[in-house]
Amino acid sequence: MHEEKRRHKRWRTNVFFGVYDCETEAFVGRISDITTEGVMLTCEKQIEAGVRRRLRIDLPVEIYGANTVDFEAKCLWCRPAPKEGFHQAGFKLTEVSSKNVDVIRQLVQASQLDQAAPCPSVRFAQPAQE
Repeated sequence: MHEEKRRHKRWRTNVFFGVYDCETEAFVGRISDITTEGVMLTCEKQIEAGVRRRLRIDLPVEIYGANTVDFEAKCLWCRPAPKEGFHQAGFKLTEVSSKNVDVIRQLVQASQLDQAAPCPSVRFAQPAQE
């Protein structure tokens, strides 16, 4: 059994969050779970571990004036998913703006409030003042 190295609890989402490659606009996968430091995607194609990619999450609602979240992430691992024909890939966020960290934090908080509630029914807090 492997040792758990995460510093933050992962939060699963029941809302479809599509993730796209910023350079090619190709669909990469959907978010299975997320923290402010990483994300697990369910993908149709296998992703090579060690590869860095610039990714974009399309949000179902506007959060802090944003409809998308862009970030750079490194694929740490990829394995077959329980559902045949799919893969799961774990990414570490390597470059993300502080505004986008706030947006991701809101996604995590929404997941904590009610795992089954769709994002549009959740009220999002205002960003912390710096």
